[in-house]
Amino acid sequence: MANTTNFLKVEEWYRKKLSDEYPEYNISKENVPLSNWGCNGYFECDVVVKEGGKIIEVQCLSCSKAKTSNGKASTGSIRKIKADALMLTGIKCKKKILAFTEESMYDRFCQEKENGRFPNAIELLLVNVDDKKIRKTINKAAKESSKEMNNK
Repeated sequence: MANTTNFLKVEEWYRKKLSDEYPEYNISKENVPLSNWGCNGYFECDVVVKEGGKIIEVQCLSCSKAKTSNGKASTGSIRKIKADALMLTGIKCKKKILAFTEESMYDRFCQEKENGRFPNAIELLLVNVDDKKIRKTINKAAKESSKEMNNK
């Protein structure tokens, strides 16, 4: 089982960054109802933005690169991002975002969207990771994930 500790640190950093930039909003991680689908299911979003107790924005954060260390497409990560996008379509709110810390994955999904293979209702965002400690944490998490996959 993958060690997600480093990814959780990045998520916490990102939520704090957003909270500092937008102090007027309540920003958290939480399970959100899939009310667009008319069901009782929930999906955990990395970022939930509320105004006056009402959800106005949800985000999922990806720290994955588009290619693995040996140059192959990161198919597992790509599938996870597409699954997250599907779940975001089930949430009723104004804004749905997939945020990326890695430009290569962001570029890949921008191309998917341009080619009509990704929902227009979901905005793509490249996060500026200007914190050197967090960039190291992302790189460490990627190395650990790569090592784990190579040992399978």
